[in-house]
Amino acid sequence: MVKEQSIITSLVELTRLRDQDAIRNKLLSALLEISEASWLVLCRMERERESPVVEVTNHIPNPSPDKVTRQFPAELFERTELFERCQKGGNPVWVQDLDNYQSIIFQLPNSSRHHEFVVVFNERVDERTERIISSVLDLYDNFLGLVIENTQDPLTRLYNRGAFDIDLPATLLRINEFEERRADPRPEQKRLFLAMMDLDHFKRINDTFGHLYGDEVILIFSSILREQMGDFDRIYRYGGEEFAVILHDITRDEAETLMERLRRAVETYEFPQVGQVTVSIGVAELKNNHLPSSLLDFADQALYHSKDSGRNRVTFFEDMKQPEIEIRSTPEPDEDDIFF
Repeated sequence: MVKEQSIITSLVELTRLRDQDAIRNKLLSALLEISEASWLVLCRMERERESPVVEVTNHIPNPSPDKVTRQFPAELFERTELFERCQKGGNPVWVQDLDNYQSIIFQLPNSSRHHEFVVVFNERVDERTERIISSVLDLYDNFLGLVIENTQDPLTRLYNRGAFDIDLPATLLRINEFEERRADPRPEQKRLFLAMMDLDHFKRINDTFGHLYGDEVILIFSSILREQMGDFDRIYRYGGEEFAVILHDITRDEAETLMERLRRAVETYEFPQVGQVTVSIGVAELKNNHLPSSLLDFADQALYHSKDSGRNRVTFFEDMKQPEIEIRSTPEPDEDDIFF
């Protein structure tokens, strides 16, 4: 009875969460407790290379000293054919020819473009372990689907404003882990930044070509944004034609290069029917003494400085502190950029 109550408690705690990364971490700890495994390993299979490669992204040992007597056998992850069989067949794959451990490979539901797997290692695995973990993964799949539905923009499938309002304060709370590096003012030190971006003259696009083409511009821009940002940044449709990105663990020079590359990619793209579209970008550095509202205001000021300076440019808020640049506390967009 105590064991069953512990399992129920773990699942209740998981369904209280709304952040996908936190849900993922809680899932792993819950699966370890439920399965009583020696090791639980999270991995992903990348297919972008000449041949598939399986990479371990996280691993958790059982905290009980009598459960973990040996390291999990890393050679399993060289056997990519087992993970391909799991992915293609949609069923768990048992592996019983390892030294010291047996394992079961499960595909993680709601994976990104990289197929993700959970691998359970124990001295012996049984059908009960497979059945329980499969049931929990089904619950995770259903719950995560609801979370994604509530935190994704329905048009672009980017994160929405609600997700941004949760993630920005959470990011500021976690920023202390960067403090030692951030205390060094040298430009090569890694930092975090918030970038706000707005498509120039978007109301004019809607008025001239219609909302159908306006939506197509939004979709194409979202695709360019994903391509330029990669897998490791949080991208949001903040509202209308305005977008936000939280850039993690990046130098000032890298952030500037990335934003300029994005600006040029949009500027040089030939949008169907519409032709050239440009984007204005404002960037502010995340610091642990900032409130979320203050940081958002800094990035907005930088964005509107880009607008006021002719659009189609990138402005960093920190550069606006120079005396020759006036900082407006309440920037007002001109009528052409108001979104309806």
